[in-house]
Amino acid sequence: MQLRTLSSLVLIYISLTPSWGAYWATQTYDNYITSATEYCDSSDRTWFQDNTLVAKIDYPAFETNIVNITMAKWRNNPQVIGDEKIRLKSDLDMVRIGEFRWFKTLEVARIGYRSQMNALFACSVISSRIDTIDTLQKLIDKKISSKESEIRQKLKKEADRLKKNLTTLKCNPPKSSDERKKWEMIVSLTNTATHKYCYYRHYLGYLDSNIVDVTRTQNIEKGIGTGNGTTVSTVTSSWNSASLRYQSALSQEMIRADTTLPKAIRSLIEMDQTYGAHILLTIIYDDYIRLRKSLSSYMNISSQLYQKANNAQNANQQ
Repeated sequence: MQLRTLSSLVLIYISLTPSWGAYWATQTYDNYITSATEYCDSSDRTWFQDNTLVAKIDYPAFETNIVNITMAKWRNNPQVIGDEKIRLKSDLDMVRIGEFRWFKTLEVARIGYRSQMNALFACSVISSRIDTIDTLQKLIDKKISSKESEIRQKLKKEADRLKKNLTTLKCNPPKSSDERKKWEMIVSLTNTATHKYCYYRHYLGYLDSNIVDVTRTQNIEKGIGTGNGTTVSTVTSSWNSASLRYQSALSQEMIRADTTLPKAIRSLIEMDQTYGAHILLTIIYDDYIRLRKSLSSYMNISSQLYQKANNAQNANQQ
């Protein structure tokens, strides 16, 4: 019941945030850092406790060289593993970003935010799976006297693999008793995700306040990455078109950020509730396939032996 209730808390958290664009005047990067820190790290926020499941990232100042340096830093982040690492390197490729024809700085920030949220949810998923496997191992220990059961060994192998990934990701899961571990992990996920969302939305507001001067914006964007996906407007019509493009990109990203987080947390909770059954069914299916192959081999040998024995007893037909 608690897990189901928590999935709706994110909507409450988001509704408690201010109208993000309402109070933004053109601001410096230092102003953004100060305002984001004061608001997002305030003890008055509902997500103030247990929001350090993974460390936060620093979004770049709206300057060409700093955005380029940030891209290189994020591409080589050692805490990103597996398919996400391959995806991050591809998405932040200097040529790809250089030829990107919309809002390059926003695209870089979006990829960084997505990577952080993926790492966060990976930490939560892995921790939840380890907890589920530990519970299954304890159940098997109660039912089976031998500690060398095949299913238990498979579970241990999977748990060891997951713990290795947890270490690589440098997750900071809550330290709690077995009875509250799952609940506190979901709380930590929700608080950490909302904390990161808060910083990201402040950063989008910072970008929004700095695209008023479209010519300056285009000059910054032109040097980001390798290639020339940005051209500086020389006539009023192209200037207006560029202005609308930047504003539209920001508006769409704000909507996407607002709507994605609650859905992601609800999906994780549903996964958490079914993972135990999934892993047991996977093990049973694996055993069934191996049994079927072994039985097939045995039946083939037995059939050949029967045919040879039957042929040996038949009179030769000349």
